[in-house]
Amino acid sequence: MVRLKGGTILKVVVLIRNTVDCRVPLPPGPYGEVPLPEGMATIFNPADWQALEQGLGLFDSNDRHQVTAISLGGPEAEESLRWCLAAGAQEALRIWDDDLAGADELGRGRALAAAVLNLKPDLLLCGDGCLDQLNSMLPGVIAAGSGMAYVPGVTILEKVEEGRAQVVRRLGKGRRARMIVKLPAVLALESQGDISPCAAGLPELVAAFTSTVPCLDLAGLGLAAEWCGSRGAKIHSITVKAPVPVTVGLASPDSRLPAEQRIRQILAGAQMRKQGEVVTGTPEELAEKIYQFIRANL
Repeated sequence: MVRLKGGTILKVVVLIRNTVDCRVPLPPGPYGEVPLPEGMATIFNPADWQALEQGLGLFDSNDRHQVTAISLGGPEAEESLRWCLAAGAQEALRIWDDDLAGADELGRGRALAAAVLNLKPDLLLCGDGCLDQLNSMLPGVIAAGSGMAYVPGVTILEKVEEGRAQVVRRLGKGRRARMIVKLPAVLALESQGDISPCAAGLPELVAAFTSTVPCLDLAGLGLAAEWCGSRGAKIHSITVKAPVPVTVGLASPDSRLPAEQRIRQILAGAQMRKQGEVVTGTPEELAEKIYQFIRANL
C-alpha cells in the first residue's frame, strides 16, 4: 500500500545481481586450481527478482511511481535488466567499466553508490544475500556510500507512506520486529522460496529486448579507477578450489566372523566399530597399562 500526495512521485531502485549458478559443476583449469571462467554459468539472483516483484507490487495503477532496475556487470547484466523492463520496471541502468573487472566489494559498492546518488531514489530494494555469497555485502556498502538507512533481513514490506516505510524484520531465534524506517533507505528482503517466471506478454518482451539500456562507466560517474577500480582493490582472489568430497574407504567383513555377523557388517557398510578392551585396576596399574599401550602402538 502506498500513500502519496497528488504531485509526489515515489522513486524506487531495485539492485539486480547476477550470481554464479552453484548447481552447475565448475570445470577446473589445467592445473586443477582455478575454475575456467568460461565454465561458470551465471543466473539472475533469485532474491533480487523477488525484491523487484515486491517493488512493483507496492503500487496500484493510480499511484505515481517510478521503478528503476540497476545492475553492475557486463552483457549478462544487460540481459537481466531487460527482463526487469519486461516485468514492469520503467527504467534500467547498467554500470560497467573495464577497471571494475577486478574490483573488490568496496570498489563495486562505491560505483553503485555514485549511481544511486545520481538517481536520488526514495527506496532501494534488493535481496538479502546471493546464491554464491560473493555480492552479499553490496547493499551495506551502497547504503554507507549514499548516506541511506540500511535494514537487512526484511521479511515483509508492509507499506510505504509519505517519507517512511513499515517493515517486519527477522531478529533471530524466531523473533520478529515491526519497524518504521525513514526514507531514503535500503531494504534487503529475504527470499520467499521459488521465484515466479516473468509473466510479460509478447509486446512487453519485444519492447524490453529492443530498447536501449544505458551504461555508465567510471568517468560517467565521476569516479577514478584508483578509488573504486581494480587498481584500488584491497582484496584479491588468488585461487578458487572446488570442494573435495570426503571419501571413506570400503572395508570388507572379517572372514573369521560367523556368517550372520559378516552379513550384518555388509548391510552396515562394513563400518561397524571394533570393540575395545575394558581394563580395570588401581590408578597406578591403569597408568602403567596406558603407558604400555601407547608404546606398543607408536
